[in-house]
This record gives sequence, C-alpha cells and structure tokens, in this order.
Amino acid sequence: MLNAAQRAKFVPAMAPVVAAIPKGNLGPDPKDTTGNFDLYSANLIDTLREDTGSVRIDWNHGDKDKFYLRYNIGDSYTSTTYGPAVGQVAPTPARTQFLKISNTHTFSPTLLNEAGFGINSDDVESYGGGGAFPVISFSCFFCNFGVAPGPATFSSIRPQTSYQYIDTLTKIWGRQTFKAGADIRHNLSDEELGLQEFLSYGSIGDFEINNGFAFGTLGNPMTRIRNTNWDFFVEDDVRLSRTFTLNLGVRYEYNSVLHEKNGQLANFDIATQTVGPLGAPLYKPDYNNFGPRVGLSWDPFGHGKSVVRAGFGVFYNPQLTGAVFSLTDNTSKNLSVNVFQAIFGTVSCSPSFPLSYPVATLPTCVPQVRNVDEFDPNTRDSYAYHYSFGVQQELAPNTVLEVSYVGDRGLKLPAGAAFAGLEFNNQDPIFGTYPLSANYANERLLGDFLDSKYNSLQAALRGHNRRFTYDLNYTWAHEFDDTVSVFSAFVNPTNPQNDFGKGDIDVRNNVTGDIYLHAPDIHRVPRVIGSGWDLGSILSARSGLPVNIVTNIPDDYGTPQRPDFVNGSHPTTLRPSNYSAPNNQFDPSLLAVPVSTSFGDVPRNAGTGPRFAQVDLALMKHTPIGEKWNVEFRADLFNIANHPNFANPDGNAFVTNPCYGKPVSTSCSAAQVIPLYVTDPGFGRSTTTINNTIGIGTSRQVQFSIKIIR
Repeated sequence: MLNAAQRAKFVPAMAPVVAAIPKGNLGPDPKDTTGNFDLYSANLIDTLREDTGSVRIDWNHGDKDKFYLRYNIGDSYTSTTYGPAVGQVAPTPARTQFLKISNTHTFSPTLLNEAGFGINSDDVESYGGGGAFPVISFSCFFCNFGVAPGPATFSSIRPQTSYQYIDTLTKIWGRQTFKAGADIRHNLSDEELGLQEFLSYGSIGDFEINNGFAFGTLGNPMTRIRNTNWDFFVEDDVRLSRTFTLNLGVRYEYNSVLHEKNGQLANFDIATQTVGPLGAPLYKPDYNNFGPRVGLSWDPFGHGKSVVRAGFGVFYNPQLTGAVFSLTDNTSKNLSVNVFQAIFGTVSCSPSFPLSYPVATLPTCVPQVRNVDEFDPNTRDSYAYHYSFGVQQELAPNTVLEVSYVGDRGLKLPAGAAFAGLEFNNQDPIFGTYPLSANYANERLLGDFLDSKYNSLQAALRGHNRRFTYDLNYTWAHEFDDTVSVFSAFVNPTNPQNDFGKGDIDVRNNVTGDIYLHAPDIHRVPRVIGSGWDLGSILSARSGLPVNIVTNIPDDYGTPQRPDFVNGSHPTTLRPSNYSAPNNQFDPSLLAVPVSTSFGDVPRNAGTGPRFAQVDLALMKHTPIGEKWNVEFRADLFNIANHPNFANPDGNAFVTNPCYGKPVSTSCSAAQVIPLYVTDPGFGRSTTTINNTIGIGTSRQVQFSIKIIR
C-alpha cells in the first residue's frame, strides 16, 4: 500500500482515489527499493446465501405408460470482496431453474419409446462493485503502485435458457437391440456488459499528478444469441455369439449458425479492414458432422471371468457462444486510445490527452480506435477421435482387475471463446502505432484451429465381500495442446503452434482409492452401542500440475516471453538437486534472459508444481429407533494427517531489475545496477496452499452431522 510520504505527493484531484486505498498496517515493505510502499494484511470476507427447492412427481398410467415430472429451483446471492480498496465488493444474484417431463411408453415386450422435454434456465447478474468509483479502473504500465480502487472487470447480466426434446425408440430382435432417436436443443444466450472505463497511468509520477497514459471503455447492450442443435442417431447392439457382442452406431449433428436475434452483430474482415453488414451470416454452416461409433465386448475363454473391450468414436461439439459475443466490439462505441497516438497524430480526441480522473466527458476520437474481432467465416465444428482398449479379469471371487488404454485426439478446438484468439494489428509497444490500420486497435481472429492429444494407461482394482468394499484406481497420462488458459495469450499471437506443449490438465500420475468397512457387532456391550458402525476412507494423490515458465519481458507483440535454456540445453526437468517445497522448486541457473526478438525456447508448461496427497476418513453409526425410524450419526475428517498441499509456485523467472541504472548505494551495489533483468526472487516458490475450505485441498477439517430417517 502507498505509505504516508507517497500519499502526500498526490495532487488534490486525486484525494478521493488515495483515500480509497487502505493504509499499510505492517510497516515498510522490505522488498520495495523505491520506499513508496507499506505492507498491508487483512481478511477479505466473501458471503454466500443459497436456497434450493425441488418437486418430483411419478405417475404410472396403466402398464404401458410411465410419466415423470421434476422441477428444481435454486436462488443464490454471492458477495465477493475482490480487493481491499473501499467499495471493492461485487454482488452476484443468480437463479437457476430446471424442468423435465418424460414419458416411457411400452408398445410391446420388444418395443419401447422414451421421450422427454426439458427447460434449463440460468440467470446470473454480476455487478462490478467499486463503491465511489463505479466506472473508473486504474492500471499502471511499466510500474507497480499496489492496490487501486475501482470495479471488478466485467459487470454483466447473463440470462440463458435452453429447450430440449429427446426421443429414443428401442426395438429388440432376438440377439439385436436397435435404438434410434433424436436430441433437439434450442438455445437462447443473452448477455449485457455494463459500461466500464479504464484510465491507465504510465508511471507513479504520472499517477501522482493525475496525468493519464491510456483510456478505454468496455461495454455492450443486451445481445441475444440464438441457435438450434439437431442431433440424430441410430445404434445396434448385436450379440454375435455367447462370448462376443458388437456395438455399431452413427450420429449426425447439425448445429445452426449462431446469430443475433435482432440482427445487431457484424463480422470484421482482417484482410480488407472493414466491418461487414449487420445481420449477415457470421460463418458457413457445417453439414458433414457424421460421428461413427463402434465398440466390442469379447469373453475370450467363455468362462465369464475375462472380458476384452474396445471402442472408437467421433464426437462433435457445437460452436461456443463466447466468441460470437465478442463481435459486439465491431459495432460498439468502445475506445482504446493512448497518449502515443495523440503525440504522433494518428488519433485526434476531444477532450484531448492528458486525460485525468475523473473523466467527466467521454472523449470523442477520430478515427474511433477500438478493438475488433473476426469470426473465421470458414470455421468448422470442433471434433475429437476417442479410442480405447481394455482387459478386465476376475482375480478371485468378487475381485476384478481392469487395465485399459484410453486416448483422445481433439481437432479444430475453439480459440477466442473461452481461450485466446489470434491477434493482429498489435500495437507497437514503443511508439503506440498499429501496423495494419490506424482506424482500429487490436484485431483478433476467432475460430476453431487448436489441437490436443491425450494418451493414458488406466488400471482399476475393485472388490467386495460381506464386510467391506474397495476401489483402487491409477492413471498414467500425458496430454498436449495449444489451448492456453482463460485470460492468457499465445506467446506468438499470430501462431498458436508456439504454445503446443504440455496442457494445463497434464497430470502424469494420479491415484484414487476408497474403502468402506461394515464393522462386526460387538456383543459384549448393549446393541444400541455395539452395532451399526461403518468406517470409510478416501485416498487422493497425484503428481504436480504444470507450471508455465514466463518472464515479464515483452516480445515484439507486447506479450510476455518465455525464457531461454542456458547455452541451448534442453533439460528434462527444472527441478533442482536440492528440491524442497514450498521454497525451492525450480532451478533458475538452467534459464537465461531471452533475446528481445524471440519467444524464448522454453516450451509452454515446462515446470511441474508440488505433488498432492490427502486421506479423508468417515465414521458412521446407524441406530434404529423403533420399527420405522433410524438415526445416522456421521463424523467426517478431511485431510486427517493435516498434510499441507501447496499451490503451484511462481513461474515468473525474470523481472526488471529495480537497481538498473541507479547510482551505487547501500541498497544497490555496483554489480546490481548493471543487468536490466534479474531472477524473480519468488521464482519457484509456493506462497499458499490449495486453500480450499472443505474437501480436496483443505487443511484438517472435522465435520459432524446427524440424520433422522423414516
């Protein structure tokens, strides 16, 4: 937090901003070489209220018709404290509703039809908060001044509803079971982003005198996206012999083109630098989504103790609405301008720079520089090949071992919906100019052009007897993709292949297990005490999650580079010989500052975080009361060993040297003032645990409950 001496330097107009920033309460920050900051500690409180209700009706109308109705409703109100500044509390009211009506009609012992209709509604309103600063946000390029007041990004209203009809007809002919059906979904996805303004400062000095560096706006009116998914399938299970069953099927899917209900969206064409007509089709429909499926089950010895299973299928995913919502940028009045554009005369704004807090009048700029998006007009629906082969063997009565290979190849995966898109016309980080056109800011290409590969060996041992049941599972897996995480960017924004590497879900080893023991009665004590005891335990353990190794050194696109390996080496691990968690998990001596024009040769997700292990225990006591009532007492102990499970360490390898170019002093030695970049002192260090309050990743927690059952 800004200390008292630094607060005194601000001009009077910034007094409301400074007053909204809490004062430090732990003294000076020992890592701050500028002398501007104090440490601050506080507990940020989040609140959650949830109310749920459900109704279910089952009705058998004679022997041939069974009707089922279910209605669920859930209301919640979440208040999230996203920062310590005044007013940084974001309320989120939400309501979800689900209605399902189904009918099962029996025409004959060999002919059955199952039909259902459902409505799923999800209405979420996320308000950005901000207190006295409902529309102003502060960020700082090239510096850090700690916490600033302002709203959380994205204040939105998102009502979504889907209507679904499912029908499946089943016919049995001797050894064949034939199925045919349809799954039709009509989707209504609406979104409104409240207008937010972003005022940025280029240095602490500019922040003190209220001299704005960049200004932008983000928001769009209610946009209503519509489309329909038409899915049809046929499937035939054929028992060719007593020991061999073959499953054959094909599924056809047609997903209508996403469109805005009132024709208020327009696509952008990067090649011609033009915005297309409102309401025109955004992309071509995909008519060839045929998904064959084949599976087999074979008992090679005919004893019912060995089974070989294999399967292959092609699976499609419809277009995600997130990318299409981004096209509202193309027709919005949003701005993205900075002081360099004013200096070099590429943009003329009124009022002109420097902009200062508060921005009483939104600037009008010529040209209206804003971010624009192109949704690839030739995009095709994502699909994946899924294949598996496994053997199941009974080792002893009620004990089964299963070993399987499972693989998946994802193609044409989405970029720009929940993930980053390709970026063109990137702003020159020095001069603030745009290479393709001065009329627009960043230009993104959205579509389906990413890939993934997954291969795994899976083993499971399951068994039970009169007293206990157990289930042990182990998976060795390796996953590659170029689908960078939400709010991340490709290191080379024009070519995602530079990010093809270990995916964020690449967990090499994973072990889970559970055991349930029904304890024998103790006859030497009263029955109410000595009977009805059960004990259960769950084990979860895995190797570490991937960590992306980066720097705060921007490349030519302004994207943080990854480092280089020292002397062109490519070690198989970044783990040091004296590894210890949480403080020493990566070896910085293996890495070098990247060349400014490169992307670094360290691949994406080259690091691996700490391992995870947790054992939970449950103790249950069932006590009958009379003939109709039963009381269940339960004690749950999560993470019974209180083993700390650390979160991923800091993956930022190099930072700007705070002593660079400064006079030699007690805080900056002669050697320290020379390099422009130095190793980040937090590199390879985990500063928190996984930090869940209950369940996976919690500290030791004990929970007691009583249930009365009639």
